[in-house]
Amino acid sequence: MRRQSNFDRETLLADLIELGITPQIDVFKPLAIAYREPTRHYHSQHHITDCLRQLDRVRHLAEHPAAIAIAIWFHDAVYNPRRTDNEALSAQWASEYLTSVGVDPGLVASISTMILATKTHASTNSDIDLMLDIDLSILGADPEHFEAYDRAIRQEYAWVPEAQYRAARRNRLSSFLTRDAIFTTREFRQRYERQAQENLRHKVSQLSA
Repeated sequence: MRRQSNFDRETLLADLIELGITPQIDVFKPLAIAYREPTRHYHSQHHITDCLRQLDRVRHLAEHPAAIAIAIWFHDAVYNPRRTDNEALSAQWASEYLTSVGVDPGLVASISTMILATKTHASTNSDIDLMLDIDLSILGADPEHFEAYDRAIRQEYAWVPEAQYRAARRNRLSSFLTRDAIFTTREFRQRYERQAQENLRHKVSQLSA
């Protein structure tokens, strides 16, 4: 049985080896520096660890679990709340690195597509479904952890005036409630859908007050 994943060099190396390569170029250090940026309160090393552990729980459902793992490592590698192209820049970083260490171009494209999907939430295959559900799993956390997540997002957007932030945040969270279901895969719907619906309705009500 695979050990529990962490945000550490050993886990990243294991994921890269599972992808089919033994990299000679160290990418852990620059990723660690990126995820430790002081402006990150949610999109940090902790978020990546949580996503990797979510993947560990559902690896048996993935067609290419190592590709999802690498997409997780890179999906918030670039994160500046003042920009709108973070996912594109993160996908570019992943693509350039993976190409440099000899990953098959088709696999590089697949990983890039998964990263880009975290912005559009548009899916074309079951692995992207898993990737998106993993990334959104915090929405179905218990109320205490959901509130901690919500406060962390506010800190990341501390520069936005309160009224403007509340309106934008309300619209963002409300958009999830317009879907037939927040989560796409059966596994995540069964585990998180009900709590996510409750969390979002409560938060939207607060933001509307």
